[in-house]
Parts: sequence; C-alpha cells; structure tokens
Amino acid sequence: MIKYILPIILLASLQLTAQTNTFPLDGHVGVGTLSPENSEGWQKVLEVKGLLSSKTLTSTNSVIAGTWAHNSGFYGAVPGGITGTFTNHPYSFITNKLTRMVILANGNVGLGTSSPSDLLVLDAGNVRRGLTITGQGNGTVYSDISMRVKDQQTIPVGNPFVWSISHRKDGYFSDSDASGTSLEFYSNNVGGGYFAPLSFKANGDVVIVSNKNAVSGNVGIGTTTPREKLSVNGNVRAKEIKVENANWPDYVFADGYKLPSLRETEKYIKEKGHLLGIPSASEVKVNGIDLGKMNAKMLEKIEELTLHLIEKDKQISNLQEENRTNQIRIIRERGLLNDLIQRIEILENKRNKE
Repeated sequence: MIKYILPIILLASLQLTAQTNTFPLDGHVGVGTLSPENSEGWQKVLEVKGLLSSKTLTSTNSVIAGTWAHNSGFYGAVPGGITGTFTNHPYSFITNKLTRMVILANGNVGLGTSSPSDLLVLDAGNVRRGLTITGQGNGTVYSDISMRVKDQQTIPVGNPFVWSISHRKDGYFSDSDASGTSLEFYSNNVGGGYFAPLSFKANGDVVIVSNKNAVSGNVGIGTTTPREKLSVNGNVRAKEIKVENANWPDYVFADGYKLPSLRETEKYIKEKGHLLGIPSASEVKVNGIDLGKMNAKMLEKIEELTLHLIEKDKQISNLQEENRTNQIRIIRERGLLNDLIQRIEILENKRNKE
C-alpha cells in the first residue's frame, strides 16, 4: 500500500510547486507563468516572471552574469530592465564572435577596444569610422553634444553651466542661411542667456563671439585677458586692413576752424614733448593706439601742416613779388645813377678842356 501512496504524494507535490510553470517538450517555456508572452509570434520563448522582480543568471565558479527585471530598480538602476555582471567583472557585447563593446567593472565603456581608459573610448582601428549624430534637419530640430555642470548653485548668475556643440539649420547664433546647416558652439548661462564664441556658417564664413541672441565677448590671440574685440599679443601680417572712422578730419578745411599757429605748436611741444591731440609715448605704452583715431589725428596734423604750407607759400610768393619789384626799382635807379655819372663825367671833361 505504501508503495502506491508515495508516488501519489510526490505527484501532488509536483503539481503544487509547478502550477505556474510550464515546460513543454516542444513549445514555449514559462517560469512563474503558464502563458509566456509571445505577441510577436516567436518560434521559441523563455519567460521568467515574478510579481515585482525576476532574474536569469549564467555563472561559473567566479563570474555571475544575468538579466533582471525590477519594478522599483536595483543596484542603483532605475526601474525597468537590467543586464550585466553580478560579480566584479567586465560585461562584453559581441557579434560574429568578435567583441564590439565592453563595459569594465569600473564603468568605463569601450567601443572597438577592450581596455577603455576613460568613461567612453572609441577605437576605429585602421579603417575610417566615427560617431554620427543625425537629426531631422528642419528649423526646430538639431543635434547637440553638451557638457553640463550638475550643481548650478556654485556658479554665479550670467556664467555658463552648459557648453554645447550644435548642428542646426536655424542659424540661431550665426544668422546662417536656412538652406544649409551651421555648426555653433554656445553656452547656457545661469539665470538665462547665452555665449556663442564660435560658429561655422553654411556659406563657409566663421563667426567669432556672435552677438545674435547672445552676449558678445572679446577674442584673445596669445593672451588670456583680451580687452578689445580682438587682442593680439604678437605680430599681425595682412595684405590690407580697413578701419572705419566716422569723424574724418575734413573739418580742418572748414571755415571757422581755429588753426594753431606755429608758435603755439612750438610752445606746446616744448611744454609737453609731443603734438597737441597726439598721445604721448607713455600713454601709448600703456594703452596702445586706436588705428582709426590715430590715422584721423595724423591726417588732421597733415591738413594743418598743409594750411601752414599754403600760408607760407603765399608769404614767399609775396616776398618774391616784392623782391622782383625792388630789383626792378634798383635796376632803374642804377640806370639813372649811371646816366647821372656819365653826365657828370662829360661836364668834368668840358671843364678840363676850357
């Protein structure tokens, strides 16, 4: 009797413990469920189902890897699916029996390399491969790569907390034609506003420190403290430089302009050591010179000098005319004197004959 009771008890036990599991010889396998999900119609399905969480593991005597599903998240992961290693080992993704991506135990990710030395390392090897980001390409859709500071509280208002590289069609900072795309470097600042230090336009132009929709700044070459729109600590070579100046000194030739006399100019030079209106050597050493203003000042002095030369030319012409008149008078007077001398000589000869 006992030999019949034991199989019955064992069968009943199996039915109780396996009532939510299904292990058919040909079909889908469910652990924790009698109807594995297969809405897509896969040929074979394995589902491990738990009420709040479940996991599947593969392991050796030292490595444990698996996949998890958790309603509230686990291991610092957000709620959802989790995959990786349970032990202190890397996790690799392979295709065609070759490793394509590795996540090290310290969190570094490598694409094309199994030993990434940073958070993300891409190794293209000896072929031309790279990273491509695509977007829809209309005026409101663009692709950004951003670098962000988490704690904005430590950054003063008006300073950047995000720097981005943006591939876009709206030309937001560059005023680029919407028929092409621009590449624009910009910041988001604490409290609002932007800096846009560099943009490449669709027509090939380069815009530096844009003021379109952004706070403009200065550019320094060879210096970290530019005080002007462009500060260069070094030599500059160019075929042509055009400087705009609205206050060109034609006023020197206008009626009513008070032309300093040469005596006044001489007195100023003796007292100050430089021309009136021209910065001294010490001022230039500290502040440099404004090419536009300096060219205008130099032209002002040239025009003043021109007026003095014209005046001196008039004086010289007058003197020459006076000299010519005096010479004619002298010649005439000399002729009269000679005539008088001849007459005297004739009279004296007559007297001597008598």
